[in-house]
Amino acid sequence: MKANGHQMTATAIAQSGFYGSFGDAVRRARETAGMTQADLAGQVGLSRPAIANIELGRQGVLLHAGLDIAAALSVSLMDLLAAALEAARREEIAHLEARLAALKTQNGNGPKQAADRKSTDA
Repeated sequence: MKANGHQMTATAIAQSGFYGSFGDAVRRARETAGMTQADLAGQVGLSRPAIANIELGRQGVLLHAGLDIAAALSVSLMDLLAAALEAARREEIAHLEARLAALKTQNGNGPKQAADRKSTDA
């Protein structure tokens, strides 16, 4: 799997917020389908707490379980994965932008410092 042109390891995927994003996509699809966690659990052979943990991003999902979940929710696994990857990508970009802003501030190149320089130049 590639993100931003880089190969992502399983650890990088987990740390990127992917599982939380995947869980959000599952929860939205489940709610759209009008199902409870118990309903979904019964259809895919998992416990209700397992579904809750998947939705919270605390539990990874094996491929066959992801396929079962998608089928029970009448969505494609690709749609769930695409939504999760896009959300994780947005989170990663926001995190990187925050780090960049902090570094700029630390180095005296942040917006406040630029405004301060303009006011002293005037």
